[in-house]
Amino acid sequence: MDSRESQSTGIKDRFAKLPQGEVFTLGLILFGLMTIMAVATGGATINPTNLRNILIESSVRGIVAMGEAFVLLTAGIDVSVGGVAIFVAVVGTVMMSQMGVPIMLALVLMALVAVAIGSFSGFAISKIRMNPLVVTLAIWIMSPGASYLFTHGTTLYGIPEALSFLGLGRILGVPLPVIVFAIVAGVGYVVLGHTPFGRAVYAVGTNEVAARLSGIKTTRTRFLVYVISAACAGLAGAVILGRLMCSSNSMVGGVELDAISACVIGGVSLMGGKGKVAGIVIGVLIIGVVNNSLTLLGVTPALVPIAKGGIILLAVMVDSLRRRQ
Repeated sequence: MDSRESQSTGIKDRFAKLPQGEVFTLGLILFGLMTIMAVATGGATINPTNLRNILIESSVRGIVAMGEAFVLLTAGIDVSVGGVAIFVAVVGTVMMSQMGVPIMLALVLMALVAVAIGSFSGFAISKIRMNPLVVTLAIWIMSPGASYLFTHGTTLYGIPEALSFLGLGRILGVPLPVIVFAIVAGVGYVVLGHTPFGRAVYAVGTNEVAARLSGIKTTRTRFLVYVISAACAGLAGAVILGRLMCSSNSMVGGVELDAISACVIGGVSLMGGKGKVAGIVIGVLIIGVVNNSLTLLGVTPALVPIAKGGIILLAVMVDSLRRRQ
């Protein structure tokens, strides 16, 4: 009897330690997924050119996901990021192609537009205490309409050729979008793991009342995470603009769901207070491999969102079960 109790305790102890190795587990899942898909596609998935494409596509999604993670860690949500990226890209296109604004100035103004949108969301949510889903959903709905005022349903061209370096350029052979994502992830790692603001983000998501009583400025923290999320969405919009060299109302459809999916898969809890940058990066790559592999397999587009939805449900279920322990 004592032996059985000891064995049971040992199993519980090992299970309790699993979250500590979550990033390692996610890495194994990514490796296993790539192996399965490589076999299924006859090696096409691990072709160097295809791997580069996965990294580039994942980079844009990852930039948005990093901003989204700040919001989710405070137990909030931002579904407006796709709309923000579209609107910022369209505004940038108009400035550069129709108003003759220099590239660098246009990029700065695009960043300011994104920050302004994030500031509005942050103010409404942190000060007025409006529901995050309602506020960001409203912005997500309004953004394509606002973009339509500039595009009139057409695709806008005329962007200076030099901007293509942002989306298509390379530094020492590494695609620039990948470098931008790496920088954003690196900054996110430092901010979340080694600064007072990062600790405040986790504290607000874990227990906002306790965080406030301990002296953390919870209102400011909530405000800033939405500014960060919108800024990352604007940056992603600029990178996509550099890749496509044109803009339209549907240029980044679904990026908000991919970003949230990547965060959840990467271990960021929708209840806030839990998640690591390394896990988010792996989650982004898992989504990228799934999207790419299903395309290579010629799977009907209708099954892609079904597959990703199933992955999200599984990730949320795992998170829910872990929190019950």
